[in-house]
Amino acid sequence: CLMMLGIVVKPVSANTRTEISGTSEYIAPFGIDREWVSGNIYHFRGLQEYYSSDFSDDCLDGLSTQSSNGNLFIVSPYFGYGPIWGTDVIENDGGYWKGTYTGKLTAEGENYFIEILHGYGGYEGYTAIIRWERVDVNDPILYAEGFLIKP
Repeated sequence: CLMMLGIVVKPVSANTRTEISGTSEYIAPFGIDREWVSGNIYHFRGLQEYYSSDFSDDCLDGLSTQSSNGNLFIVSPYFGYGPIWGTDVIENDGGYWKGTYTGKLTAEGENYFIEILHGYGGYEGYTAIIRWERVDVNDPILYAEGFLIKP
């Protein structure tokens, strides 16, 4: 005897991917957990800074709290280059975002990094993938482009 089983397949909703752009302006530092020099390398952990984010999609606008780490080759008392990485939290009235980033400060004074943020609260299920760039490390504004993925 051969029985046929009925299989029900639920349709899967497609995610919406939208291009985004924006800026993040430096506001102020508010602490550092640890820093030290070893040879010609300046190491820091938990450098905490506030930024104000403004994006083409308002869900990413808000106060950004970053905690950065780095190992910078010292060129002068006020400049070094090398890898950076850390965490970011962006908060606004609709919810908040948490994520991580990794990148570098270059010998030419440029700052590049990639960040992946996950949404919470009103942004549950959202993901933002952002490429940040600052062509002069002394410029308080970073420029961003990337994608916002909504369920």
